[in-house]
Amino acid sequence: MQSSTPPIGRKKPVKIIVVGDSGVGKTAIISKFLYKDVNKNESATIGNVHVKTVLEKGNSKLDVAIWDTAGQEKYSSMVDIFFRGAKGCVIVYDITSFQSFVDTTSWYTSVFDITHTSIPIVLVGNKKDLSSQREVAYESAENLAVKWGALYLEVSAIEGTNIDIIFKSFVDKIEPEYEPENVFQSQSPKQRKCC
Repeated sequence: MQSSTPPIGRKKPVKIIVVGDSGVGKTAIISKFLYKDVNKNESATIGNVHVKTVLEKGNSKLDVAIWDTAGQEKYSSMVDIFFRGAKGCVIVYDITSFQSFVDTTSWYTSVFDITHTSIPIVLVGNKKDLSSQREVAYESAENLAVKWGALYLEVSAIEGTNIDIIFKSFVDKIEPEYEPENVFQSQSPKQRKCC
């Protein structure tokens, strides 16, 4: 999706938020995507963290800032700040936790209520490597994603299954953003002559 008018200014990163209940593996997914590694002993994320990167798909590139959260934002006053300005959203649940799947609906509602627009969403069922402990049927999650008009993926942050697809799916769906050029040159004020 390319704009017909030429861009002015330099590219600025577009905001992609990663939301979901605490413990579903949001940080592990981001770490696997960016660093190809997951710290299995990593403690829960405290506060909000964001990293900048460039997503590439074919000849297209998109500068992004991926925002990771602690998973408690839907209950706090920080939710407004975190969601504001988002151009894409990854909603993560744990396939071994039915409650985390149920909670995806409130995450989806919060995103829509705060952004006041329809942004590209990817619904992600994490921990595919634990399929024998599954509490959420693939078809249930896929049907929910269809209802939302979202892409649905089951992934494993530990094994790396489908991790790249999550983020690269945004390249075709989000227009790059540009910072406006400063058309006014900074000029020193003219000196006034006194009497």
